[in-house]
This record gives sequence, structure tokens and C-alpha cells, in this order.
Amino acid sequence: PVLIKKAGAKPTEKHKSEAVSLAPGRIAGVEVTSPGSVISLDMKNFVVACPGGDWQTSRPVALIMERMRNGETFDDDVLAAIGAMGTETFRASRKRWSEELATLGITFIHTKHVGCRIEVAK
Repeated sequence: PVLIKKAGAKPTEKHKSEAVSLAPGRIAGVEVTSPGSVISLDMKNFVVACPGGDWQTSRPVALIMERMRNGETFDDDVLAAIGAMGTETFRASRKRWSEELATLGITFIHTKHVGCRIEVAK
């Protein structure tokens, strides 16, 4: 059946739920400000939008992920500087980030003497 709304009619229940329903793992109010080919980011709220859901993070991590969003490889020192953290702090954090991203469909790859990159999990 086709619903014809009268002027000033309240939205139907179905319409209301569509406005607030989110895919599992999505955070309400995310607005992509830095689209990318692997991940996209909401740099106002520091949210990394991945294929399998959203990752709420801190400004330093969001800045690093923003640089990595298209899958290019970057040296640890470069990424640590972008996140305004020491290289050792960056290296210590990689494992945790890798685990977080893996649950959201992203593979975080670190290659010795080359650097880090991300890709959509296969």
C-alpha cells in the first residue's frame, strides 16, 4: 500500500526508526571529513570509519589513521611525529591498534625497515 501523508502529519513509526537505526558497529552522528580508499575519518569526533564498523579513538591516533587512510606505507618515525608521540610509544601502540582494526575489517601491516600500512582485510 502507498501511504499518502497529510500536511502536518506525524512521521510513521517506520520513518522514525529509519532516522536512528544504524548498522551494527556504527556510531551515531559520524560525519566523514576525510574520506579514504581503505578507511574514512570523522576528524571532528576522532572516529575511524572501517568496513566492519566505527572505531572511536583519540586525536593523535586519528591523525595517524588519517595519513594512512588510502593504504600507502609510512615509516614509524613519520607516523609517530604525525601523532605527536615518540617512536617507541607508537611502536608499543601498533599491536593494540592492529587488534582493534582487525575486528572492524582492516589489516594493519608493519614491515620491518619499511613501515606501516593498512588494507581491507581479505
